[in-house]
Amino acid sequence: WLAFPVLIILTVKKVLGQDAVIAVIEQQSPGCAELIPQVGNFSSAGKLLAFTYLSAEFAFYAALLGIAHMTIHHFARGRIFVEATLRALGIVGLMIAAWPVFDLIALNIVHYAWTLTNDMKSFEPHYLFDVGPFGVGLLILTLRAALQHAIALKQENELTI
Repeated sequence: WLAFPVLIILTVKKVLGQDAVIAVIEQQSPGCAELIPQVGNFSSAGKLLAFTYLSAEFAFYAALLGIAHMTIHHFARGRIFVEATLRALGIVGLMIAAWPVFDLIALNIVHYAWTLTNDMKSFEPHYLFDVGPFGVGLLILTLRAALQHAIALKQENELTI
């Protein structure tokens, strides 16, 4: 938990301090640097959009971290095969599987809004769907189903005399 604010500060500094990276890109590929959003040079509305988008990302990661913290707390107390674990795995699986969809939609909305505020020259829709997190989310949901079956078998075994 202590590292989370540090991560936020480093990300904000990275977003605002892109000048050196953009200079290198401009040297290697003239004209390509114009395609990279330079948030430090945006209008107030453009910066607000960028930090709203970043805030949504940080809220997502904070929620995942909170759920992981609660689940580890349950595990430390020996409560592994319980409904709380199933609920946490279901929430985490759905969150991770839904994140690429949300991110793709939000990124396109933010980029379009940046063209409306004249912070970007043109709007180019992004169609890159991140399959990795989607697959991980589905894998976690599959593990949840297996754990649900294991809990049912455990409860059945406890009732056997």
